[in-house]
Amino acid sequence: MNVTEKVINILKELGYKVFENVELKGKSGLTYAIDVYAVKEDPFCRIRVAVLIPQGKITKDMVLQAKMILSDVESVDRVIIINTSGIEKEAYKLAETGTPVLIVSLDALAKTAEEVEEFQHYAFKLLVDEDRARSLVKQYLLNSYLASAKVRSVELVYKPYYLIYYRTTVDEKQLFGGMFVDAVTGKIETKLATLAPKALSLIQKKLYKASDIPTVVEEPKIDEDRAKKVAEHLFVGEQPEIVQCQLVYLPVWRVELVYKGRTYLLEIDGVEGSLLSEPNIKAGLLDKVLTYLYEPWKALEDFGKKVLRYLSVLGTREKKIIIFILLILILLIISISVK
Repeated sequence: MNVTEKVINILKELGYKVFENVELKGKSGLTYAIDVYAVKEDPFCRIRVAVLIPQGKITKDMVLQAKMILSDVESVDRVIIINTSGIEKEAYKLAETGTPVLIVSLDALAKTAEEVEEFQHYAFKLLVDEDRARSLVKQYLLNSYLASAKVRSVELVYKPYYLIYYRTTVDEKQLFGGMFVDAVTGKIETKLATLAPKALSLIQKKLYKASDIPTVVEEPKIDEDRAKKVAEHLFVGEQPEIVQCQLVYLPVWRVELVYKGRTYLLEIDGVEGSLLSEPNIKAGLLDKVLTYLYEPWKALEDFGKKVLRYLSVLGTREKKIIIFILLILILLIISISVK
Protein backbone atom coordinates (compact mmCIF):
# COMPACT_ATOMS: atom_id res chain seq x y z
CA MET A 1 0.00 0.00 0.00
CA ASN A 2 1.52 3.33 -1.07
CA VAL A 3 1.37 6.65 0.84
CA THR A 4 -1.64 7.96 -1.07
CA GLU A 5 -3.66 4.84 -0.32
CA LYS A 6 -2.74 5.05 3.37
CA VAL A 7 -3.82 8.72 3.51
CA ILE A 8 -7.14 7.85 1.88
CA ASN A 9 -7.78 5.01 4.35
CA ILE A 10 -6.96 7.17 7.39
CA LEU A 11 -9.31 9.96 6.30
CA LYS A 12 -12.11 7.55 5.43
CA GLU A 13 -11.86 6.00 8.91
CA LEU A 14 -12.35 9.49 10.36
CA GLY A 15 -15.57 9.91 8.41
CA TYR A 16 -14.29 12.03 5.52
CA LYS A 17 -15.49 11.71 1.94
CA VAL A 18 -12.25 11.33 0.00
CA PHE A 19 -11.37 12.16 -3.62
CA GLU A 20 -8.05 11.35 -5.30
CA ASN A 21 -6.18 13.48 -7.89
CA VAL A 22 -8.54 16.47 -7.88
CA GLU A 23 -8.11 19.76 -9.74
CA LEU A 24 -9.52 22.81 -7.92
CA LYS A 25 -9.99 26.19 -9.54
CA GLY A 26 -9.19 29.32 -7.53
CA LYS A 27 -10.72 32.81 -7.56
CA SER A 28 -7.76 33.95 -9.64
CA GLY A 29 -8.61 31.48 -12.39
CA LEU A 30 -5.59 29.28 -11.64
CA THR A 31 -6.08 25.53 -11.32
CA TYR A 32 -4.35 23.53 -8.57
CA ALA A 33 -3.60 19.81 -8.54
CA ILE A 34 -4.55 18.17 -5.22
CA ASP A 35 -3.36 14.66 -4.41
CA VAL A 36 -6.15 13.94 -1.93
CA TYR A 37 -9.20 16.13 -1.27
CA ALA A 38 -11.32 15.27 1.79
CA VAL A 39 -14.63 16.69 2.98
CA LYS A 40 -16.44 16.12 6.27
CA GLU A 41 -19.84 17.62 6.98
CA ASP A 42 -22.22 17.69 9.91
CA PRO A 43 -24.96 20.14 10.95
CA PHE A 44 -22.46 22.47 12.61
CA CYS A 45 -19.73 22.82 10.04
CA ARG A 46 -18.04 21.64 6.90
CA ILE A 47 -14.31 20.87 6.87
CA ARG A 48 -12.54 20.71 3.50
CA VAL A 49 -8.93 19.53 3.53
CA ALA A 50 -6.42 19.43 0.67
CA VAL A 51 -3.59 16.93 1.19
CA LEU A 52 -0.36 17.27 -0.80
CA ILE A 53 1.98 14.27 -1.01
CA PRO A 54 5.47 15.23 -2.30
CA GLN A 55 7.74 12.73 -3.98
CA GLY A 56 10.80 13.97 -2.10
CA LYS A 57 11.84 16.59 0.47
CA ILE A 58 9.33 19.39 1.17
CA THR A 59 10.60 22.62 -0.40
CA LYS A 60 9.85 26.30 0.08
CA ASP A 61 8.12 26.39 -3.31
CA MET A 62 5.79 23.60 -2.26
CA VAL A 63 4.80 25.50 0.90
CA LEU A 64 4.20 28.65 -1.19
CA GLN A 65 1.97 26.60 -3.46
CA ALA A 66 0.04 25.33 -0.42
CA LYS A 67 -0.47 28.88 0.86
CA MET A 68 -1.72 29.97 -2.56
CA ILE A 69 -4.27 27.16 -2.43
CA LEU A 70 -5.45 28.34 1.00
CA SER A 71 -5.89 31.95 -0.07
CA ASP A 72 -7.20 31.34 -3.60
CA VAL A 73 -9.47 28.29 -3.37
CA GLU A 74 -12.68 28.92 -1.45
CA SER A 75 -13.45 25.22 -1.14
CA VAL A 76 -10.32 24.53 0.96
CA ASP A 77 -10.19 25.23 4.71
CA ARG A 78 -6.87 23.57 5.53
CA VAL A 79 -3.85 22.28 3.60
CA ILE A 80 -1.83 19.34 4.93
CA ILE A 81 1.53 18.31 3.46
CA ILE A 82 2.64 14.76 4.24
CA ASN A 83 6.29 14.63 5.30
CA THR A 84 7.81 11.42 3.92
CA SER A 85 11.40 12.50 3.09
CA GLY A 86 12.22 15.49 5.29
CA ILE A 87 11.72 19.25 4.96
CA GLU A 88 13.93 22.22 4.12
CA LYS A 89 14.51 24.64 7.01
CA GLU A 90 13.16 27.66 5.10
CA ALA A 91 10.09 25.71 4.09
CA TYR A 92 9.31 24.86 7.72
CA LYS A 93 9.57 28.53 8.82
CA LEU A 94 7.37 29.66 5.94
CA ALA A 95 4.74 27.06 6.78
CA GLU A 96 4.29 28.54 10.28
CA THR A 97 3.89 32.18 9.18
CA GLY A 98 0.45 33.65 8.54
CA THR A 99 -2.27 31.07 8.04
CA PRO A 100 -0.35 27.89 8.83
CA VAL A 101 0.17 25.04 6.41
CA LEU A 102 0.17 21.79 8.38
CA ILE A 103 3.19 19.55 7.78
CA VAL A 104 2.83 16.13 9.39
CA SER A 105 4.12 12.60 9.15
CA LEU A 106 1.84 9.84 7.96
CA ASP A 107 1.63 8.47 11.52
CA ALA A 108 0.41 11.84 12.85
CA LEU A 109 -2.17 12.43 10.12
CA ALA A 110 -5.13 10.98 12.03
CA LYS A 111 -4.50 13.16 15.10
CA THR A 112 -3.93 16.26 12.97
CA ALA A 113 -7.14 15.69 10.99
CA GLU A 114 -9.10 15.46 14.25
CA GLU A 115 -7.52 18.70 15.52
CA VAL A 116 -8.48 20.45 12.28
CA GLU A 117 -12.13 19.70 13.07
CA GLU A 118 -12.01 21.28 16.53
CA PHE A 119 -11.65 24.89 15.41
CA GLN A 120 -15.35 25.22 14.63
CA HIS A 121 -17.11 22.49 16.57
CA TYR A 122 -18.59 24.31 19.56
CA ALA A 123 -22.16 24.48 20.77
CA PHE A 124 -23.78 25.56 24.02
CA LYS A 125 -25.24 22.90 26.25
CA LEU A 126 -29.02 22.78 26.03
CA LEU A 127 -30.23 23.51 29.58
CA VAL A 128 -33.85 24.47 28.84
CA ASP A 129 -35.82 21.46 27.63
CA GLU A 130 -38.99 21.62 25.53
CA ASP A 131 -41.36 21.37 28.51
CA ARG A 132 -39.64 24.30 30.19
CA ALA A 133 -39.71 26.26 26.93
CA ARG A 134 -43.45 25.70 26.56
CA SER A 135 -43.96 26.81 30.16
CA LEU A 136 -42.02 30.03 29.50
CA VAL A 137 -44.10 30.68 26.39
CA LYS A 138 -47.31 30.19 28.36
CA GLN A 139 -46.09 32.60 31.04
CA TYR A 140 -45.14 35.17 28.40
CA LEU A 141 -48.55 34.94 26.72
CA LEU A 142 -50.43 35.29 30.02
CA ASN A 143 -48.56 38.50 30.76
CA SER A 144 -49.37 40.10 27.42
CA TYR A 145 -52.39 40.80 25.25
CA LEU A 146 -51.52 37.60 23.32
CA ALA A 147 -53.23 35.32 25.85
CA SER A 148 -55.57 34.03 23.15
CA ALA A 149 -52.67 33.05 20.84
CA LYS A 150 -52.22 29.35 20.11
CA VAL A 151 -48.89 27.53 19.96
CA ARG A 152 -48.66 25.79 16.58
CA SER A 153 -45.16 24.30 16.91
CA VAL A 154 -42.00 24.34 19.03
CA GLU A 155 -38.72 23.57 17.25
CA LEU A 156 -35.12 23.42 18.44
CA VAL A 157 -32.81 25.48 16.21
CA TYR A 158 -29.08 26.05 16.58
CA LYS A 159 -28.19 29.66 15.71
CA PRO A 160 -24.60 30.78 14.99
CA TYR A 161 -23.00 33.60 16.96
CA TYR A 162 -19.49 34.97 17.23
CA LEU A 163 -18.51 35.01 20.89
CA ILE A 164 -16.03 37.87 21.17
CA TYR A 165 -13.88 38.57 24.21
CA TYR A 166 -12.16 41.94 24.28
CA ARG A 167 -9.85 44.06 26.41
CA THR A 168 -10.06 47.86 26.55
CA THR A 169 -8.82 50.75 28.68
CA VAL A 170 -11.20 53.22 30.36
CA ASP A 171 -9.85 55.96 32.63
CA GLU A 172 -6.47 54.20 32.69
CA LYS A 173 -8.11 50.99 33.90
CA GLN A 174 -8.09 47.78 31.88
CA LEU A 175 -11.51 46.24 31.42
CA PHE A 176 -12.37 42.81 30.04
CA GLY A 177 -15.71 41.94 28.51
CA GLY A 178 -17.58 39.69 26.16
CA MET A 179 -20.34 40.03 23.60
CA PHE A 180 -22.26 38.03 21.04
CA VAL A 181 -22.51 39.05 17.39
CA ASP A 182 -25.27 37.35 15.43
CA ALA A 183 -23.51 35.48 12.61
CA VAL A 184 -26.59 35.79 10.39
CA THR A 185 -27.65 39.43 10.85
CA GLY A 186 -24.32 40.91 11.95
CA LYS A 187 -25.98 42.64 14.93
CA ILE A 188 -24.84 42.57 18.55
CA GLU A 189 -27.21 40.42 20.62
CA THR A 190 -27.60 42.43 23.84
CA LYS A 191 -30.05 39.94 25.35
CA LEU A 192 -27.20 37.43 25.71
CA ALA A 193 -24.97 39.84 27.63
CA THR A 194 -25.33 37.95 30.92
CA LEU A 195 -24.31 34.73 29.19
CA ALA A 196 -20.95 35.98 27.91
CA PRO A 197 -18.98 36.02 31.22
CA LYS A 198 -19.77 32.37 31.94
CA ALA A 199 -19.93 31.20 28.34
CA LEU A 200 -16.72 29.18 28.41
CA SER A 201 -18.03 26.94 31.17
CA LEU A 202 -21.20 26.30 29.16
CA ILE A 203 -19.51 25.55 25.85
CA GLN A 204 -18.66 21.99 24.95
CA LYS A 205 -17.04 20.37 21.98
CA LYS A 206 -19.73 18.93 19.76
CA LEU A 207 -19.91 15.22 20.47
CA TYR A 208 -23.35 14.21 19.24
CA LYS A 209 -24.63 10.80 18.34
CA ALA A 210 -26.46 10.65 15.02
CA SER A 211 -29.80 10.48 16.84
CA ASP A 212 -28.98 13.61 18.87
CA ILE A 213 -28.11 15.87 15.94
CA PRO A 214 -30.62 18.72 15.69
CA THR A 215 -32.60 18.92 12.48
CA VAL A 216 -32.16 22.67 11.96
CA VAL A 217 -28.80 24.44 12.11
CA GLU A 218 -28.50 27.91 10.60
CA GLU A 219 -25.38 28.72 8.60
CA PRO A 220 -23.38 31.90 9.35
CA LYS A 221 -23.77 34.67 6.77
CA ILE A 222 -20.89 36.88 7.95
CA ASP A 223 -17.24 35.99 8.54
CA GLU A 224 -15.04 36.49 11.59
CA ASP A 225 -13.43 39.71 10.31
CA ARG A 226 -16.79 41.43 9.91
CA ALA A 227 -17.88 40.29 13.37
CA LYS A 228 -14.74 41.86 14.85
CA LYS A 229 -15.45 45.14 13.05
CA VAL A 230 -18.99 45.16 14.44
CA ALA A 231 -17.56 44.74 17.95
CA GLU A 232 -14.96 47.49 17.43
CA HIS A 233 -17.56 49.98 16.15
CA LEU A 234 -19.34 49.70 19.49
CA PHE A 235 -16.54 51.66 21.14
CA VAL A 236 -15.81 55.36 20.81
CA GLY A 237 -12.20 56.51 20.89
CA GLU A 238 -9.54 53.92 21.58
CA GLN A 239 -10.36 50.62 19.89
CA PRO A 240 -10.53 47.47 22.03
CA GLU A 241 -8.12 44.58 21.65
CA ILE A 242 -9.98 41.50 20.46
CA VAL A 243 -8.66 38.70 22.66
CA GLN A 244 -10.73 35.88 21.21
CA CYS A 245 -13.36 35.40 18.51
CA GLN A 246 -15.02 32.00 18.36
CA LEU A 247 -17.93 30.81 16.26
CA VAL A 248 -20.42 29.10 18.58
CA TYR A 249 -23.90 27.69 18.18
CA LEU A 250 -26.68 28.59 20.61
CA PRO A 251 -29.70 26.31 21.05
CA VAL A 252 -32.85 28.34 20.52
CA TRP A 253 -36.46 27.25 20.89
CA ARG A 254 -38.34 28.72 17.95
CA VAL A 255 -42.05 28.91 18.73
CA GLU A 256 -44.69 29.42 16.06
CA LEU A 257 -47.79 31.25 17.33
CA VAL A 258 -51.15 31.75 15.67
CA TYR A 259 -52.92 34.98 16.62
CA LYS A 260 -56.02 36.32 14.87
CA GLY A 261 -55.41 34.06 11.89
CA ARG A 262 -51.79 35.12 11.41
CA THR A 263 -48.54 33.31 12.21
CA TYR A 264 -45.82 34.86 14.39
CA LEU A 265 -42.46 33.67 15.73
CA LEU A 266 -41.09 33.83 19.24
CA GLU A 267 -37.56 32.70 20.21
CA ILE A 268 -36.31 31.53 23.59
CA ASP A 269 -32.66 31.07 24.55
CA GLY A 270 -32.11 27.36 25.24
CA VAL A 271 -29.41 28.02 27.85
CA GLU A 272 -30.96 30.52 30.25
CA GLY A 273 -34.56 30.69 29.05
CA SER A 274 -34.51 34.40 28.20
CA LEU A 275 -36.68 35.84 25.45
CA LEU A 276 -34.55 36.57 22.37
CA SER A 277 -37.28 37.79 20.04
CA GLU A 278 -41.00 38.30 20.32
CA PRO A 279 -43.83 38.70 17.81
CA ASN A 280 -43.88 42.01 15.99
CA ILE A 281 -47.59 42.68 16.27
CA LYS A 282 -49.23 46.08 15.92
CA ALA A 283 -51.61 46.15 18.84
CA GLY A 284 -55.15 47.43 18.35
CA LEU A 285 -57.11 49.44 20.92
CA LEU A 286 -58.59 46.37 22.57
CA ASP A 287 -55.15 44.73 22.70
CA LYS A 288 -53.72 47.78 24.45
CA VAL A 289 -56.59 47.80 26.94
CA LEU A 290 -55.94 44.13 27.68
CA THR A 291 -52.27 44.88 28.18
CA TYR A 292 -53.21 47.45 30.79
CA LEU A 293 -55.35 44.84 32.51
CA TYR A 294 -52.48 42.36 32.64
CA GLU A 295 -50.07 44.96 33.99
CA PRO A 296 -52.45 47.29 35.90
CA TRP A 297 -50.11 49.24 38.12
CA LYS A 298 -47.47 50.04 35.56
CA ALA A 299 -50.08 50.81 32.92
CA LEU A 300 -52.04 53.04 35.30
CA GLU A 301 -48.91 54.95 36.28
CA ASP A 302 -47.84 55.54 32.68
CA PHE A 303 -51.35 56.43 31.60
CA GLY A 304 -51.81 58.82 34.53
CA LYS A 305 -48.60 60.70 33.75
CA LYS A 306 -49.63 61.12 30.11
CA VAL A 307 -53.11 62.35 31.07
CA LEU A 308 -51.79 64.88 33.59
CA ARG A 309 -49.22 66.14 31.10
CA TYR A 310 -51.92 66.53 28.46
CA LEU A 311 -54.48 68.17 30.77
CA SER A 312 -51.95 70.75 31.95
CA VAL A 313 -52.01 72.47 28.55
CA LEU A 314 -55.81 72.37 28.01
CA GLY A 315 -58.51 74.87 28.87
CA THR A 316 -61.44 74.22 31.28
CA ARG A 317 -63.93 73.13 28.57
CA GLU A 318 -61.46 70.72 26.96
CA LYS A 319 -60.59 69.25 30.35
CA LYS A 320 -64.26 68.46 31.04
CA ILE A 321 -64.59 66.70 27.68
CA ILE A 322 -61.43 64.63 28.27
CA ILE A 323 -62.52 63.67 31.79
CA PHE A 324 -65.93 62.59 30.44
CA ILE A 325 -64.25 60.40 27.79
CA LEU A 326 -61.95 58.89 30.41
CA LEU A 327 -64.90 57.97 32.62
CA ILE A 328 -66.54 56.17 29.70
CA LEU A 329 -63.28 54.28 29.00
CA ILE A 330 -62.98 53.27 32.65
CA LEU A 331 -66.54 51.91 32.62
CA LEU A 332 -65.75 49.95 29.45
CA ILE A 333 -62.62 48.48 31.02
CA ILE A 334 -64.54 47.46 34.14
CA SER A 335 -67.27 45.80 32.08
CA ILE A 336 -64.69 43.87 30.02
CA SER A 337 -62.83 42.69 33.12
CA VAL A 338 -66.09 41.53 34.75
CA LYS A 339 -66.92 39.44 31.69
